Amino acid sequence: MDEKTLIQEWILGYTQEEDSVEGVAPTNLQVLYAHFIWRVLESNWWRDPPNKRLFKTTLIEWQKASKYGFVAGSGTRSTPLRNGTSVTPLFNLVIKSTGTRVLKDPRVPHMQEKINELEKQLLKANKVADIYKTLVETIQL
Repeated sequence: MDEKTLIQEWILGYTQEEDSVEGVAPTNLQVLYAHFIWRVLESNWWRDPPNKRLFKTTLIEWQKASKYGFVAGSGTRSTPLRNGTSVTPLFNLVIKSTGTRVLKDPRVPHMQEKINELEKQLLKANKVADIYKTLVETIQL
C-alpha cells in the first residue's frame, strides 16, 4: 500500500463528513493530521507516517471531489474563506466518535503519555480553528 492509499483509507475508516458551521468548514488540518499520525503509529500501519504535505494534498483532493468543494484563500495573507486558506485549510471532515473514544480509554495506561501529548496538540489546533472562525465572522460583518 502506498502512502496516499494509506491516507485515503484513514479518511474512509476514521472520519465522517460534516456540514459547514456558519459558512466555515469544521475541522482544521492540524486536528486531522494529529489523529492520523496517532492512528498510524499505534496501529503500526507504516514505519514513518506520510509527511504533512502529502496528507494536506490528499485531503484537499478529497475536499474538492466532495459535495462541499474547496473554496479557500490563496495564501498566508489572503482572506480565509469557507475552507480557510490554502496554507491553513479547513475541511468538512470530523473524526468519528468511535475513533476518539480510544483516546479516553483508561484500559490503555501505557499510552497515557502519547494521549496527553496528542490532547495538547489538539487543543492548540482547536485554538487556531477558533481564530479562523472569529476572523471569518468579523470579515462577514
